[in-house]
Amino acid sequence: MPSAHSILGASSSHRWLNCPGSVRLSAGMPKTSSKYADEGTAAHELAEMCLDNRTVARKYIGSFITVGETAYEVTEEMVEAVQMYLDVVRSDLQEAGQGAELEVEKRFHLDWLYDGMFGTNDALVGQPFGLLRVYDFKYGAGVAVDVTDNTQLMYYALGAAHGETYDEVELIIVQQRAQHPDGPVRRQRMWVAELDRWAD
Repeated sequence: MPSAHSILGASSSHRWLNCPGSVRLSAGMPKTSSKYADEGTAAHELAEMCLDNRTVARKYIGSFITVGETAYEVTEEMVEAVQMYLDVVRSDLQEAGQGAELEVEKRFHLDWLYDGMFGTNDALVGQPFGLLRVYDFKYGAGVAVDVTDNTQLMYYALGAAHGETYDEVELIIVQQRAQHPDGPVRRQRMWVAELDRWAD
């Protein structure tokens, strides 16, 4: 799981798009985390392992994933949340059919748009000359994240679609542990042309 972060990163895009001055104001500030964020990182690492190794999350129950200096146990709760995400990605891949490609923790650069912009999305399923699905796995239980015009996912989609042959993108948030009126799996489709207009 890549650890480098862009100062104009996807996860903070909601802030710097609305307040460009925050980029300079936050420069040089120490990076802090919390046990909740680190536990989320552990859940993401479990999801990545399962997708890479084509396994189910339950295989790792009771094992530990170390983030920083803390080891987080793979609990029943973590397994349930990760497995929902895995099921969504794998079902979409199967639906996409022959020729579709799954990429996990895909690193991309947006320096063609602005220097220093890069990122890594959780997973994507691409159908050349068709649909690009971009996934964001949210482990957090506190805040239910909306998918509609979600700048983090649009940033990822922009990076993943650049230079490729996709016509349409689907933004997908999977968040099993937080209540949202649209349910735990939330989707929004848009044309790549719309995404390009947003980038402009």
